[in-house]
Amino acid sequence: MPAVSAKPMPIVVVADADATLRSEVSGFLSARGFHVELAEGADSVTGLLARHKVDVLIADLAMRGHGGVDMLSLARAMAPTARTVGLTADLSPKERDAALLGGAVRVLAKPLSMLELADAVTLAQDCTEGFRGWMHRLSLVDVLQMYHHAGESLVVSLLGDVEGTISFQRGELIHAECHGQTGMPALIELLNAKHGQLETRALVQATRTIAGPFDHVLLDSLRSLDESRHDYHAAVTTASLDDWLDELTERERDPLDRQALIRWLAEHAPGAGVWRIDAAAGTFERLDELGVHPEHEIAGTPGSIGWAYELAELTDPAWSRVELTAGAMAIALLRAGGMVFAFARLVTGEAVQRRFQVESTQLVRWMQGHLEARR
Repeated sequence: MPAVSAKPMPIVVVADADATLRSEVSGFLSARGFHVELAEGADSVTGLLARHKVDVLIADLAMRGHGGVDMLSLARAMAPTARTVGLTADLSPKERDAALLGGAVRVLAKPLSMLELADAVTLAQDCTEGFRGWMHRLSLVDVLQMYHHAGESLVVSLLGDVEGTISFQRGELIHAECHGQTGMPALIELLNAKHGQLETRALVQATRTIAGPFDHVLLDSLRSLDESRHDYHAAVTTASLDDWLDELTERERDPLDRQALIRWLAEHAPGAGVWRIDAAAGTFERLDELGVHPEHEIAGTPGSIGWAYELAELTDPAWSRVELTAGAMAIALLRAGGMVFAFARLVTGEAVQRRFQVESTQLVRWMQGHLEARR
């Protein structure tokens, strides 16, 4: 049997004029499986970067090479795959930001904390492959989906008005903490954040307070968030819609802009259909556009829509909003202004059913804003 070659030890260069610091860091990292090289000045760093494939450079940011070139620029030029951890005894916030923009994965203050150093080196290793940087205008949901699809095991920290952490294990959400809460309540509060700063670190200890597949957990959280922002079960919401639609009907205007509805469905709920039901006449008017999506042709029929309406009437004649499922068909009914609207789609599993519930909630919210704008 051929011998299995051992994985090469990660190479770390420690560059600092302080011999005591170099010795302490070398002993600390060597005990943790790193091959450590020491450099007292910029010339030594240059030689080490030329001779070795360096994984991590730990360097005093005050150190300069020939022509005053700093360590960050030197490392980028000579070893583009190496990641730098900066050390400094005195650094202003502006200089720290410049160092991070210059490529440092972390800037640590002296006297040095070995625990912070271990975390920084772990982060630098994680960044050796892949990308790292600033990404603006991404939502937290976008970031969570990205790490889910990548199958990552890490901790995402949110800093700002709302602060907390979300843990992934092999792409699944397993834990969240926020303002003294854990699990789903913490995740929901974090998803409510509108802005802030995101940082990641390696997952060291797997604590599980969240159970279930990623899609289910995320949809449950978003639905709870929607319901907390807009209490759709309260009579005030449907009463407001009734008032708007009654007022618009009295003016002999169509209460909905059909083209605006078609655009909303194409963007937010492709494959779903919307009907307007005239209960007195027993007619069903399709409001969305047929043929745009293959599912449109079978996502509900007048027969199934009528069955859902009759069942709702028999169960509770005073209903204002209800969701029904029969086989592969899910239907949400909304009564407003003497009219009834039905929103339907085919469901092929629990995940699609949950998606449908979120879509129907979002449709009510869209209708509220749409009708208000047309008053």
